[in-house]
Amino acid sequence: MMDYWLDHADIALNEAGIQDATEAQIEIIAGVIESAHDFYGQAHGHDIASDNFKAEEERQRRKALTDLEESKDREIRDIEKALKQSRETRSRISLALQDARRELSAIKLKG
Repeated sequence: MMDYWLDHADIALNEAGIQDATEAQIEIIAGVIESAHDFYGQAHGHDIASDNFKAEEERQRRKALTDLEESKDREIRDIEKALKQSRETRSRISLALQDARRELSAIKLKG
C-alpha cells in the first residue's frame, strides 16, 4: 500500500482526535480510502460518462469515415460517367471526321 494512503489515513485519524490507532487499523482505513478513491468515478457515473463520450466519439468517427467513403464513391462514379461521355464524344467526332473525309474525297473525284 502506498505511503500516500497511509499518511492520509493517519492525518484523518489525528484530525478526528483519535491518537491511539494501531498500524493495522491505519492500514485498514488507508485501504478503504484507496478503494473508495478507485471506485469514485464508477459510483458517480464518471466512468460511464467517459464510456458514453468514447462511444459517441467512435460513432462520429465511423460516420465521418462512411460519409467520406460515400463522397469518394460519388466522385468516382461522376468521373467514370464523364470519361464514358468523353469517349462517346470522341467516337462521334472520329466518325464525323471520317464522313467529312469521304465527302471531300467524293467532291475531289467529281471535280
